[in-house]
Order: sequence, then C-alpha cells, then structure tokens
Amino acid sequence: MVKQEKNNDISNRKNSILETDVAIDKRLHHGFLLNEVLIKPDLGIVIRDSERFHLAPKAMEVLLLLASNPANIVSYQQILSFAWGSTEASKSTISHTISEIRQVLGDPKECPVIIQTIPRKGYRLLVNPTPLSGDELSNFGAEGASPWKLSLAMLKSSRLFKVSAAYIVFSWIMLQAFAIIFPIFELPDWTLKVATLILIVGFILVIVYYWISEIDARRRLAKARSTKVTLIKQFIFDSLFVMGALGIIFLISTHLVDKIDEQVSNTPQSLQSDNVSVRTNAVAVFPFTRADESLSKDYYPVTVQEELVNHLAKSKDIDVASLRSTNLLNNNSELKLIRKQLNVKYLIEGKITETDKQIKINARLTDTDTGFQLWQSQISGSREQLLRLNQELFRKVNNALLLLITGDKASSENNVRLTESFDAYDAYLQGKAIYLNNKDLVSLRTAEQHFTRALAFDNDFALAAAALCKTNLDIYTISETMAEYQKAKESCELTASFKQTDGESHLALGKLYLTNGQYHHAVDQFEAALESDEKLSEAMFELAQTYQQLEDQQQAEKYYQLAIQTEPGYWRNYYEYGAYLFAIGDYTNAIPQLKKVVLLNQNLVNAHNALGACYMMLWQLDKAIVEFNKASEIKPNSAVFSNLATNYFWMGDFEKAAINYQKALDLTPENSTFWGNLADAIKYAGNSNKATQAYQKALYHAKQSEQINPHNISLKAQISRYYSELGDCKLAASYQVPVLNSDNKDPQVFYDLAIVAKNCLSEIQMNALLSKAVSLGYDVKVILADPQFLDYKEELTRKFNSGDVQLQGNSHGVNN
Repeated sequence: MVKQEKNNDISNRKNSILETDVAIDKRLHHGFLLNEVLIKPDLGIVIRDSERFHLAPKAMEVLLLLASNPANIVSYQQILSFAWGSTEASKSTISHTISEIRQVLGDPKECPVIIQTIPRKGYRLLVNPTPLSGDELSNFGAEGASPWKLSLAMLKSSRLFKVSAAYIVFSWIMLQAFAIIFPIFELPDWTLKVATLILIVGFILVIVYYWISEIDARRRLAKARSTKVTLIKQFIFDSLFVMGALGIIFLISTHLVDKIDEQVSNTPQSLQSDNVSVRTNAVAVFPFTRADESLSKDYYPVTVQEELVNHLAKSKDIDVASLRSTNLLNNNSELKLIRKQLNVKYLIEGKITETDKQIKINARLTDTDTGFQLWQSQISGSREQLLRLNQELFRKVNNALLLLITGDKASSENNVRLTESFDAYDAYLQGKAIYLNNKDLVSLRTAEQHFTRALAFDNDFALAAAALCKTNLDIYTISETMAEYQKAKESCELTASFKQTDGESHLALGKLYLTNGQYHHAVDQFEAALESDEKLSEAMFELAQTYQQLEDQQQAEKYYQLAIQTEPGYWRNYYEYGAYLFAIGDYTNAIPQLKKVVLLNQNLVNAHNALGACYMMLWQLDKAIVEFNKASEIKPNSAVFSNLATNYFWMGDFEKAAINYQKALDLTPENSTFWGNLADAIKYAGNSNKATQAYQKALYHAKQSEQINPHNISLKAQISRYYSELGDCKLAASYQVPVLNSDNKDPQVFYDLAIVAKNCLSEIQMNALLSKAVSLGYDVKVILADPQFLDYKEELTRKFNSGDVQLQGNSHGVNN
C-alpha cells in the first residue's frame, strides 16, 4: 500500500521540479499501452508477449516521463531533474536506465521502434501511449474484442507462432545451401528430400518443446491478471495451432517418405551399396607426400602427381581420374570412399625422402576393393638424376598397371624421353608448380622465367614451349601490352613448329588464335586438344569462350555445361560459366555460379571481384563493396581497384573514383578500359583538360589492342566512344557500323554506343541504344545514376517507368 501511494505521488513531486518544461499525464498512472505492451506504473510491472516483467521505480518514472511527452525530445537535464531531482547526476545513469527499459519493452537499440536516442540531446518516444481505464485493464484483450481481432492478437502474442516462423526461415536457408552443395558432391536427388524430412522432424521437436514451456508460462502469468479468460483462450488457440501443424507435418512427411522409398528403389545398385561397380582399368593418383618438410626444392613433390597423371593418360588401356577431382579428397580418405567418389579400381600413392642430396621415391599400388597392396617399388638417386628418376617411376607404374589390366608384358610406347637435359626438365617443373598455384602477374612472370630457362637448356622441349605460350598469353591478357603479345606469339610459333604435338600444345595454340581473333582456327585447335584428351575441361571452356566470340550462344552454353559435368568439383569451370553469364548481361544467374566458386575456394581474388561486379550491376552496392573488400584483403589487383572506382563513380564520389582508377593503372598502365574510366572520373570532377589527355591515352592503347584482334566487337564500341569524347563524331560513327551489324549480346557494348550518341547529339539513337542495353539486362538504376545521362534523367525515368522497355533482367530472376 505504501509503495502504491509512493507511485501515485510521482507526478505531483516531479511536476513541481519541471513545471515549465515537462508535463505528466495523470491518466497514465493506472496503465497504458505502447503498441502491444501493457505498462502498469502503479504496480511497477510490464506485460509483453504474455510474459510479466518487473521494472525498477526509477526506470518506471523515466518511462512515464517519456510517455507523457510522446514525439517530443526529452533532454538529459529534464530526465535527471525529474527522476533524480538534480542535474548533477551522471548521464551514464540515464543510459543504464534506458537500457533497462528497452530490455523490458523488447526494443533493440540498433533498430528501435519505441524509444529513439537523439545524440547529445536526449530521448524521444516514437509511439503514442493509449491510456486504459480500470475496466479496460481488467478486460484487456478479452470480452471487449471482436473474435477476429482477438485471434489476431493471440497470433501476435503466441511464442509458438514466432518460433515456428523463425524455424521455417532457418530451414529455407539450409535447404538453399543443400541445393548448392549436394550437386557439387554428386549426391543422389533423394538426399535433399531426406534433409527436408530431418528438418521437419526437428520442427516437431521444437514446437512441442515450446508448447510445453508455454503451458507453464501461462499458468504463472494467470496470477498477474484479474481474469483468466484470455489466457484460457490463448491456450486453446496454441493447442489448435500445434495440432494443426502436426497434422500438416504428418501428411508432408508421409509423402516425403514414399518419394524417398521410390527414388532409392530406382537408384542403381552401384550407388546403394558399398560394392560400387567401377571401371576395372581406372586408376587415381594421389599427391606424393614429403617425408621431410625441409626439402630444399619443394616444387618437385608438387608436380610429380600431375606429371604421372599426364603420362598415364596417354595410354589407351588406362583410364585416369581427373587431377582436380582426385585432389578434392584427403590423402587419408578411406579406400571405400575413394572407390565410390572416383569410380576407380586402383590407387597410386607415394612418398619422397631426401637425405644427403639423395632422393628416394617410394611408390605403391593398392586395390580399392580389397585393400591389398598389389605392387610397391623404391627408386633412388641424386638430385642431378631427377629426370631419370621420373622416367623410371613413370615406366614402372605404367607397366605395373598394364600387367594388372591387360595381363600383357610392359609396353614401351609411352616411354618417350621428354628432353635430354635434366636442367631443362628441372626448370620446367619449377615453372609448372608456380603456374598451377597462382595466376597473378608476379607469379606468371616468375613461371615465365623458369619456362624460358628450360627452353634455353633444350630448345626442342615441346612441353616447355607450350607452357611458355600459355603463360605469356595470360600475362598479355592482364597487361594488354604489345611487347607481351609479341613474346607470346613467338613462344606459340615455336610450339607450332614441333612435329609431335599433344593436348597441351593444341590448347596453347588455340589460346593464341582466340586472343588474336582467329576464332575458327581456335576452334580447330581446341577440338584437337579434346581429341587428345576428351576429359580436358580447360579445352571445353576455352572452346565455349571462342563460340561466344563467334556469337554462337547455343554452342557456348553447351561447352560450359559440358566442362562442369566433366569436372563438377573444379572451381574454374563455374568461374568461367559465371563470367560468360555476366558478359551476356545475365547478372542474376551469374551470382549462384560465382558463389559455388567461393564455396570451393574462398581465397580466389577474381571470384570475389566478379561477384562484387554482379552485385554492382544489379545496383546492390552495399553487397558489392563487401565482396570488393574481401578481394582486397586477399590480394588486391587492378580489376578490384577498377571495380571499387566504378562503385564510387556511380555514388557520385568522382575524386575517390579517380584515385582507385589510378591505382589500377599503376599495376596495368596500358589498359585502355582503365584509362577511359579514369577520364570519365576526372571529367566529372571538373578537370576537362586532364580528362582529354586520359581519353587520348585510352584511344591509343585501344588502337594498339585492335592491331592484335581486329574482330573484337567490344573493343570497337570502346574506340567509338573514345572518339566521341574527343569530339570526332565522324570516326566514332565509322566504328559504330560493324557493332550495330553484329549479333552481340553484351549490354555494355550498347551502353557505350548510347554514350557515343549522347556525345554526338543524337538523342533518338541514344534512347534506342539504351533500350537495347536494358533489354539485354543492363539495370535501369545504373543508367539513372550515371552522371553521363544526368541531362536526360527526367525523360529516361518517364521512359523506363512507363514500361516501354521489356527488361530481360526481370525474366532472369524468374528463370533462376
């Protein structure tokens, strides 16, 4: 009774202190509502989500003060004077009290809906309180409400409903993840249904647990209410909800169980049992381990596995598991798993030991079915005899397999000496180890030095020439310099001069023809590479890129899919396919492919960069920044800096854009695209003279690239644009013609031409080209944000909002 009198006196006592500043609404003393939360100041309690909370007197006084002044800022001094009677108290005391109130009200500080913090000023109540009379308090949520409103209120206050909704969202996220992960590991279709069934069983356990908890909570809460009618109705509602949910779950589970039984019964026996039917001539080669981690030259153990796989693949009698598929498994994997995952009969393993400049290679051959070791051999020699050791190892392994598979004596048709020089072979292995692990500019130049040294020792070393050709082409792709292209051309011509060529040689020559625009010759070389090795997925996606340049999208799609089917666990296949989808403007469907790349290899700079570029083109700039930052944390490169700059450009921060474009050019100073983008940023930053110089640089380097590949449509669109920026509309138009006559599907090409039309004062053509870009997938929000179309923004907004243009991007979302 004393406590109630003290609470009733709150208003009188505090109003005398702040009579001119704040007013206390006496109607709130008996009780009031803030949204669905019931506050009883006289009793010092709060009822939220059918649960009762106690609030300290000081905190209740502060809440009453805020509720009496809704939508108004209540200063720190007013709160201190009202609740503590003095403004000398610490502001941290207020912060602690507000935190206590927020916790009871369920109002998060990060995203408040009831109490808002006004920095350096005070607090404001965002909700208008609803005073309640004594009758309304006793009948709150009961007889006075209509059945519909009562059911809705019960639904909102039910923890069972909230927990169920949260679990359904969690299950949906997990199923999306399973849908991506399961196909990568080639799991049967019914495994996704099993995962769904497990999540459904978990749902049953969760709602039953919370239902039982609610029964006890309702019983305790009834003591704080003057009537139990509402609580009884809530209990009945929750019970009906649980029974209904269990009934639906029973029907879904029964259907799923039937489907799982049906699919399992239709699954081939080889996938249902451990006795997997495998190819009797198939073998997997695991990485050779090092007995001593301090080997002076660690490139050798890294490359033995690949060289042995390449050697065995030449035999018509032996099927070798893909190198990348094999490396998805750990070295200590069970034989049963290796047999099932790789579908192989035999497993080759080995260990390399180096002591006193002597190398010992221990190799063994194991039957994956019985687990018996069928063959073992040890080869030793000095490091100077490394070439002889490799040849002896390859010969012995090859002959052992042939003896087991065919029952014949050793065949010597594949025992061809690659080079007579140990130094040449040693340098080749060093370059190959670096080339396989990294594709950044520094690593590629290091690999180039090793391959060049190998050819200096033996100018007839075909594999070294092919490797140098591919490496130089990769360097040119990044740097875009004529000098690098000439080096690549010379090394590729050396490869073509050899009479005996293999898949690697055809692959290298095909990349040369793809680079210089001889697309039909590139097709011939890549097809020859596939004839040499039908499982060479690199040749498949290179062939897909060639058909893309030939504007044969059907063939391009076919070979991208074939590469993924051949090696579903290899990240590069998903990356190339994602890059292809990006190039044709299908940014929405490119994202899942690039996410698979990140899932398989989280440390790929280009994967995060490409993913960020997709988000950027879909105008999801926050997500784009996250991916670009991830790429920068791993190892920033020119493409990452360029994309970051473009992000800033679209946000209107032209100075930051120029800084990042310059960083990209510091790494690749002859990239015409980066020069053009830098010119745009400088132009809109207000320095037209420097912008003109940058456009001239962009045009010069683009014309240099045109000499190498005169058939590149995207490059022609860029050159046309640079001429228009420099005021030469006649030459700009001459480069427009072949682009407009092509069947190119890249939306960026038509976007560039729209800028040309804008610069050359052809508004009708500008609108037509922008419509074409949008129809191919270019996001309207990007166009409207681009300062280059600022003068036409209102007109373009009306045009695109009117629905005159059918957005292909929308259909992409449906297809996905």
